[in-house]
Amino acid sequence: MKKYCVTIICKNGIRARGYILDISKSGIALACAKKAPRNAIIELRPAKDVFLPMKGRIVSSVSRHRKAFGYRLGIKFISPAKKERTRLTRFVAALEKRYAVRLLF
Repeated sequence: MKKYCVTIICKNGIRARGYILDISKSGIALACAKKAPRNAIIELRPAKDVFLPMKGRIVSSVSRHRKAFGYRLGIKFISPAKKERTRLTRFVAALEKRYAVRLLF
């Protein structure tokens, strides 16, 4: 899967770069450079215009030893608006289609 970069902004001032490990309609898994507290409300801003900026809540934060992006964050989206949900659904469907094509060949 191509690495899609995002910027993570917490309310307490933590700013970090990361990339998408897995994404679904309800949440996202990210590899991140900094640790973020659980249950913190964050804002995701994509580096490229792949989906709209979204808000979410961190549900898990796990350390990945000896990696450049040393933490794995599990984020659940906070009820996105209809426009955001539609665009996110299309983005996820396109990723799944690409992944399925790769498995066939």
